[in-house]
Parts: sequence; structure tokens; C-alpha cells
Amino acid sequence: MSREIVVLGAGMVGVSVAWHLVRQGHSVTLVDRREPGRETSFGNAGIIQREAVRPYRFPRDLGTLMRVLPNREVDIRYRPTGMFGAVSPLLQYWINSGKSRYAKIVPEYASLIMRCLETHAPMVEAAGADHLVRRDGWLELYHTQKPFDERIAEARENRDRFGVEFEVLDAAGLYAKEPHLKKGLVGAIHWIQPWTVADPGALVQAYAEHFQQQGGRFMQAEVKGVEKGGKGWKVTTTGGETLEAEQLVVAMGPWSGKLLSRLGISVPLFVKRGYHMHYASADEYTPTTGSWMPRPASCSSRCVPAFA
Repeated sequence: MSREIVVLGAGMVGVSVAWHLVRQGHSVTLVDRREPGRETSFGNAGIIQREAVRPYRFPRDLGTLMRVLPNREVDIRYRPTGMFGAVSPLLQYWINSGKSRYAKIVPEYASLIMRCLETHAPMVEAAGADHLVRRDGWLELYHTQKPFDERIAEARENRDRFGVEFEVLDAAGLYAKEPHLKKGLVGAIHWIQPWTVADPGALVQAYAEHFQQQGGRFMQAEVKGVEKGGKGWKVTTTGGETLEAEQLVVAMGPWSGKLLSRLGISVPLFVKRGYHMHYASADEYTPTTGSWMPRPASCSSRCVPAFA
């Protein structure tokens, strides 16, 4: 049965949801204050991470906490004022990163990640966006042996439980594949399944354009208010227009919490700021795999990709 649905937020999540809903025959209006893919979805590593079946945990070991406390590391930086303003969600994040709670969360999270390629594939094809995507995985590089061995053990468990595919490369195998890398690395894990995207913002835009070609409607406007009423939901914009829908999807990223709080819904969200860099390769060299990511001995999270 066809329904009228409003999707708030035209990032990767909102556009993807809208795209699949209109394909199912629903009447869908997508709303964002900017053009699709121009906020959080614009500048990121651009990896559709089939291997990332475990959510990143809040650091709980004393060594990591002491390392990041001086606020001088590249992988974790924070503003004290921002930390105080997000005490409640950060506390819940810390609690749910505990061993028993985290163990229950992983399979639920993995069940979504395991479907990422099969969900993106028809979108890429229909939107004519194949030129933006590489399907040769990416390399996770290591400087020292201990974290490399620990990651291999985790990868093997993820292979057995969640079908993650990978190849372990020792130093010789790594430099045979990527001879232009600086010497001194002990090895790498080649995650085989993930796709890398040359321009994440452009991919979102391609999906959004095809969404409209299928009959979906995009409205560039800022949401002023949301309330129950009319057909089910009523959305008002700063331009004075009112939208009515049977169902509402809120996919506004870090801005979702503020909107939902007006409806009496508390979602523990906080902003995690990210950065991206663009690199030019010497002598027009192109890496064999879609991207490289260094993992120093002390790095407890994904580092800035050398190539994306």
C-alpha cells in the first residue's frame, strides 16, 4: 500500500532511505536545508565498510585514557567544553561499551553492516555512479607487530561469525603490492569486500538525482517544526510551507536530537567532528587498492586515510 512519507535530512542515510521507499511505490518528499550530500556525508573516507561489523567502543583501558587525556593525539581530540555539554550521552556510550553490553550490540550492528554492499549495488547501477566506486577493498597498515597480531585475531573471528573476507600481508607481501609505501611497516590487512568512493558527496547527489527521476520530491528548506496532526505528521518549514505525511523519517545526523527532543523523544547523540584531506600522488602513481589507512602502535581508532 502506497503511503505519503517525509524524510528529513538529505545525507547518505536520508537519501538512501528515500530512494528505497520511492522504489517500493511510496510518495516521498525529501527535505534538507542544503543540497543533498553537503553536510556530514560530504567529506569522509568514502569507504563502504563491509568489514566494519563492530561499532567503535569508547576507550575503557587505562593506557588509552591516559594517552588521550593530554589532548595531543591525532586520532582522538576533544574540547573540554564540548565534553561537559555531552556528559549524559557520553556516559551511556561508556556504559554500553562494557564487555557484556557490547557483546550483545555487535551482532545487531553487524546485521546491518553485512547488507551494505547488496543495498548500495542497485543504487550505484541505477544512478549511473559506477565511475565513482572502486571494488578492490582497502589496506589497513601497521607499524608494529603486537597490534597487527591482535587485529588479525579479531579479523579471523569476524570472518567466522560475520563472513568478513580479508588477506593478511606480511612486510614482503605488502611492499610487493604497494612498492611506493615508505619502508618500516610490518604488514597490512587487505579488506577485500569494501568499496571505496572517489567523491562521497557526489555519490549522495547521484542517488538523490535518481530518486527524483523516479518521482520523488526534493525540497530545499529548513525545518521549523514537527508535530503530530493531519494525516499523521505535520512538518513546517521556515519558508512557510507545511507538509503532511502518514510517516516521518528523521535522518538529520547530529541535528536529529534537538528536533526529536521537541517531540519528547530523547536520543543520546553528540557531535563528533571529523576532517578530511586530499592528496596528489607523485608521478601519477595510483595505489593498487582503493585506499590506505595507517594504524600506528598507539592508534585505537581509524586514522586519516592516506588515499581516499
